[in-house]
Amino acid sequence: MGRFATTVQRYERFRPPYPLALFSEVAQRLALTKRHALIDLGTGPGLLALGFADYVGRWRPRDRRLSGPDGK
Repeated sequence: MGRFATTVQRYERFRPPYPLALFSEVAQRLALTKRHALIDLGTGPGLLALGFADYVGRWRPRDRRLSGPDGK
């Protein structure tokens, strides 16, 4: 059991989301395109990976709690 296993439900329920403008601004500044791939290490609920998913061709959240194929 991980260090934050007992707080996951509260974190996912009460943590404010990242502003949508954050993802578009960062994607623009980094010139992200569908040719890019993203890996979100220690992703937890995947908020960053999901937020950038529309800006890259492939993304993969990496967390011991999550398993599965590439996001896209």
